[in-house]
Amino acid sequence: MGNDPFSLVIEGSGVVNGTPFTATGRGEGDALSGALSFGVDFSAIADKTDPVANLLGVLILITGLFGKEVDGAENLLTLSDGDFYFTQVLAGDGVAIDSSGKLSRTGEREFTWSSYAEGEAALSSVSEIHPFKVIMIPAGHGKLIETVQWPIVDAGELKQVQAIRHFSFDPAAQLRDHQLRDVAIKPQVDGLSVRLDIDTAVRRLPARKPRR
Repeated sequence: MGNDPFSLVIEGSGVVNGTPFTATGRGEGDALSGALSFGVDFSAIADKTDPVANLLGVLILITGLFGKEVDGAENLLTLSDGDFYFTQVLAGDGVAIDSSGKLSRTGEREFTWSSYAEGEAALSSVSEIHPFKVIMIPAGHGKLIETVQWPIVDAGELKQVQAIRHFSFDPAAQLRDHQLRDVAIKPQVDGLSVRLDIDTAVRRLPARKPRR
């Protein structure tokens, strides 16, 4: 795949807290370092809702695409060659959002992210997302499940939001073992715009010996 950066086109939509919206943006990722940065502009945000609430449902899955591969681990770019479908369920402290969509390779080093989300999110002023881990679980040929717990600081209160994600794709490589992804995210909000700077690395979990 090479080590040059990849560009990302973002096209999202949905209804969060009763308000329909569209989301457009662009970003850039580097699979060698695991760095990803992108900005998103929303057409509308519900009253007393932080734009990060919309972002969680529609766009945040991108963190798995460009993760730095450590000790033989495989990120989603390696596994799917940049084409996959997904569904996600978010649930937790004041959050219940369902989303679905796909990633498509639209150029040699360009990908387009399309997704739709709908639900409720009681997030009014997100100041921080603590570093967290994602578990990647093999689920058969061309299938992958991820589980996540988001530690989100909203209005000075730490909230825990869980996510379960299902991916399907024509595999370019097979996920051989359970993997763990470390993710650090810095959100910046300006009106209806959100920018995320992300660092992520994926590694294989140690094999467990069967019990006798």
